[in-house]
Amino acid sequence: MLAGVIGVVGVGLISLSATLTKTAAPSGNIVTSDTVTVGVPGGSLGQLTFQSYSISGAVNTEYSKNGGAFTTVTEGSTITFANGDTLAVRGSLMASGESWTFTLKDQGRATILATYVITAS
Repeated sequence: MLAGVIGVVGVGLISLSATLTKTAAPSGNIVTSDTVTVGVPGGSLGQLTFQSYSISGAVNTEYSKNGGAFTTVTEGSTITFANGDTLAVRGSLMASGESWTFTLKDQGRATILATYVITAS
């Protein structure tokens, strides 16, 4: 009897075209990441969950999808993207030395993409 392993072709991970991490002097008490393009593979749910928040100071956490208005995003929030959508994040009410650290999780694959930090220098 031959034993074998049957491979299952899975859906790839959601990807970002660049990092969301940003260190900058706050402009009007705001530090904004670069805008990135979200890559959503075929068959993916396209859902990213913001999690593992660590915030120093009184930072308001926000995101913008496809260049729209920035909206508050809380830990555990899940946002759905289509392939080619854009994402930017920002910390508002930031003073020098304050930061927001978070991870993004590909909800469909239950996999952390990366940890990102928005820092007011």
